[in-house]
Amino acid sequence: MPRLPAGNLEWSVQAVRDSGAGLIVDVGGSTAPELADIAAAAGVDLLTLAGRLASTPEMVRRLGRALGRTERGQMLAEEVERWLDLTRRATMSPTRIHYGCGPDALEVPVADTLARETFTHLGLEMLPADSDGPLARVTAADVTAFDPEWIVCLDEAAAGSIRADPAWRPVRAVAAGRVLASPAQPFLWLDRPPGINRMLGLLWLASRLRPGGTDDGELERCLRILTGRL
Repeated sequence: MPRLPAGNLEWSVQAVRDSGAGLIVDVGGSTAPELADIAAAAGVDLLTLAGRLASTPEMVRRLGRALGRTERGQMLAEEVERWLDLTRRATMSPTRIHYGCGPDALEVPVADTLARETFTHLGLEMLPADSDGPLARVTAADVTAFDPEWIVCLDEAAAGSIRADPAWRPVRAVAAGRVLASPAQPFLWLDRPPGINRMLGLLWLASRLRPGGTDDGELERCLRILTGRL
């Protein structure tokens, strides 16, 4: 299925027709009005899903029904409900975390965004940030003052840079060796897209924050289920 670029309705309609798709799935709903026009012009159905973490079980059920895989959708929804319950407030005590986006790990999700939900579900305290967009720019001084117990970066390059930079050493997470790079295959595990892939992120992060809280066996089971190997 091709990506549908914003702002080019004619090209997008043709792309949908050329793909032979019979359904457009929009997760998050931010582009739903534009996609509704595209779907109508291309003569295909549109399924808009909320994308909120708590609504993931129902999102999976709806997608299963739309794809004619109702039983598979119900099975996945039940697993998601179990994973959400298993990881809810997994830290058991207030824990500060810096989720560093961008190449220098100095962009953070703002409050009440989909990208922040994984962390709030686990009971984590994040660096306050405000912006008109989904990400806010912060400084290394902001992070040092916040003094997180954990740092999670989008990739190993950013995590490695933080570990090697003397300017970051006063931060508690760096001093304790608690700087992680989030897995990102085939999609980001922690936030994007806001779908069932976030179950992997919940289980992965919960197991690192509180060893014994959730084990890697559960994470492996999640991987096997989501890839259709179980």
